[in-house]
Amino acid sequence: MKNPTLFIDIQGPVAKAILQVAELFGAKGIDILVDDQDVEADIAITDSVSKALRIVGETEDTAILIATASYKGDMAQITAFASRYERVSVVDYIGGENGLVPIIANLVFLLTKVNKRSA
Repeated sequence: MKNPTLFIDIQGPVAKAILQVAELFGAKGIDILVDDQDVEADIAITDSVSKALRIVGETEDTAILIATASYKGDMAQITAFASRYERVSVVDYIGGENGLVPIIANLVFLLTKVNKRSA
């Protein structure tokens, strides 16, 4: 069984915290979005529309999470961008059941389940 892989494109201590949480749920952190054999990260987490757009362009199947704080004024722009791509979602750093931690847990669980079926 292959653990779901996670690429984080966020700077600072928040990235380390996200990685620790994701690893608790069984994800494996990776440093490269797409490796030399064109294998993509299963999940990518970023904090801006421009970074998410780059990830959309470089990948075909990676689930992309744009992590943000809901109090920021640019939520309408971020949500509008995410609505154009089925595999892009906006998550709040601390948004309860729709927050980053529950979404990561659910994605890792679903991807682990899929990987078990295909193994």
